[in-house]
Amino acid sequence: MARPKKEINWDIVEKKMEAGCSAREICGGVCEINTFYDRFKEHFGKSFGDFADDYYSAGDANIKFTQYMKALAGNTNMLTLLGRERLSQGKEQEKVSPYEDVLALRHENMILRTELKEVRDKIEGTDRQEHGISDTTY
Repeated sequence: MARPKKEINWDIVEKKMEAGCSAREICGGVCEINTFYDRFKEHFGKSFGDFADDYYSAGDANIKFTQYMKALAGNTNMLTLLGRERLSQGKEQEKVSPYEDVLALRHENMILRTELKEVRDKIEGTDRQEHGISDTTY
């Protein structure tokens, strides 16, 4: 004699799929995971993996739609958030190379090398003059 099947509230399962819950999170405490997969396929005619992504996308769409409607209804916080996220409003749009710091260091290095060469040239010129060596004989 088999035990009666545990009741699964498929409306709640659908809402949890919309929320992005995994099969293990949905069936936790209600039934064993393999039993859930079998019952799911019985009820929906498809495997959980084939079905869940569509519900998850619908959940994202519901959140976006609700935020959008609240923004249009006058919720200024939501309107500001959507403006930042969708329209890049209020974000610092810094057009800087990701290697800007490396380029700055290289530039500074080039300047220092030039200054160092000039100092060496002056020192060598002074040494030549002190030793009576002209530029033409060197």
